[in-house]
Amino acid sequence: MNALFILYGGIRTNSYNHARAFADGLRRLGHSCVIAIPDEPNVNMPAGHVAHDRLGCPGDIFPDRRAADVIHAWTPRQNVLKSLILYQRACPRPARVTVHLEDNEDHLLAAAANTLVPELHLLGGRRLEHLLCKGFSHPVRHKLLLGAADLVTVITDKLVEHVPDAVRVTTLRPGIDLEHFRPLPPDPAFRQTLGLDAAEKVIVYTGGVNFANSAELKTLYLAVARLNRDGCRTRLLRTGPASPAFEASLGMDARAATLHLGFVTRDRLPEVLALADVLVQPGIPGLFNDYRLPSKIPEFLASGRPVILPPTNIAGLMTDGNEALFLRDGSPEDITTRCREVFERPELGQRLGEAGRRFATQHFDLKTNTLRLEALYKETLAARSRATWSRLSIRFHDEADLLLPTDLPKADSAILALARQRRRKRWLPRLLGRILPRHRASLP
Repeated sequence: MNALFILYGGIRTNSYNHARAFADGLRRLGHSCVIAIPDEPNVNMPAGHVAHDRLGCPGDIFPDRRAADVIHAWTPRQNVLKSLILYQRACPRPARVTVHLEDNEDHLLAAAANTLVPELHLLGGRRLEHLLCKGFSHPVRHKLLLGAADLVTVITDKLVEHVPDAVRVTTLRPGIDLEHFRPLPPDPAFRQTLGLDAAEKVIVYTGGVNFANSAELKTLYLAVARLNRDGCRTRLLRTGPASPAFEASLGMDARAATLHLGFVTRDRLPEVLALADVLVQPGIPGLFNDYRLPSKIPEFLASGRPVILPPTNIAGLMTDGNEALFLRDGSPEDITTRCREVFERPELGQRLGEAGRRFATQHFDLKTNTLRLEALYKETLAARSRATWSRLSIRFHDEADLLLPTDLPKADSAILALARQRRRKRWLPRLLGRILPRHRASLP
């Protein structure tokens, strides 16, 4: 089986780590996998990867020169959608399409545009185009892609709400190498190299900062500052890209007890996690956190260190005080209180770490989850395709033309309405462009 993963981001994104793990797992099962990512200047394309703009030549993608049997569009972001259409349009035999959801796409776009989700349709063309170029999903076009998909995989159960009724959907949790991300004793030499005092408590947070999570990450910084003011010497150990604007917004008090390691390769992450007295994922339930699974959570739990997180997404399968400690309101005071519980009760930290490791083994084992993904692909190939992808060979056709009323049950009436809306917006400017010049030429 030839499987093509089309990703919205490059090799340093968390989404890439999830897809890359599955691609590697499928290769070990004997399948051929290629990962398509945006072209990045000054970055060599790894083996088994292609740039998005090469997808217009499907015969050059796989070693056997056959087309993909399955495409996994890793989120319906605009650059993924365009690259998918480019590939399917050029293929003599279009592939079956699976779409992966890992975020509340409408909420992310609305937050970036500083507007409300019901008002997304009011975004002007130039403003919307600017946001799409920054890596967001089109408010209408991504829904049409979901409607045309043979299968939609979601990282959390809550995301099922965003999938059209008649589309097959299933939860696909990340897979991690549990031998690599395993409980390790802290390395005293590494700790000394970082300048960490033996008496200091260490909170580890592995991940970057962006417009969506900056407010909740700030609560973690403020919690660490509060712990130190209260006499509990604590250091926040961070990885991920730096954000000067975010750092400047904190004030020296919040930054003083932070050690930022920058980008750390995945082979070094277990060594960093092992230094933690506690691992904290800040945040509260809501339109952002309910629909996602932070990629660090499976790694946190697999490390065997105690974890603190908000009571949402994957926490719905846990019990507070068993596999992890749940935040109550996500405030700096709340984070401080929960961290102190772990610092002052070593037996609690050990029990949380052991139960968290068992949870990770049950839900995030890469071998188990890859076998499940393989089975999903085989079921998809055996079923009838929902969309007629060959319509893309007609000039100007796109995802709005993949589904016609005769293709769908009545449950997809909302998707058909969006398709009609998209077709009107696409064809009307072209029609007016032909009529108006003639009309003007006939005027006296």
